[in-house]
Amino acid sequence: MRTGRPPLEFGTHGTITTRSVGTGRTCAIARLRLWDGELHRVTATADNATDARARLELRIAERLRLSEHDARRYLTPDDPFDELAYVWLGDLA
Repeated sequence: MRTGRPPLEFGTHGTITTRSVGTGRTCAIARLRLWDGELHRVTATADNATDARARLELRIAERLRLSEHDARRYLTPDDPFDELAYVWLGDLA
């Protein structure tokens, strides 16, 4: 019996794979687990595999940066009261 893929940790990506697309360009693909736990497929295309991987890594870094910013907006029971008040008052503005 085979097992599935091991889950990605928050803020990490899986193996980057590349494949040729019909126009003679190369597409790099990876799975990405954002800070909120959502799993996404991220792609980038370039003229060769090295450039496609580099573009994908930049795209991954940007998605993680934005995801980390959004993840800070979610409150947990461990958050202090002033954080709750800040978020609540910010929503009223």
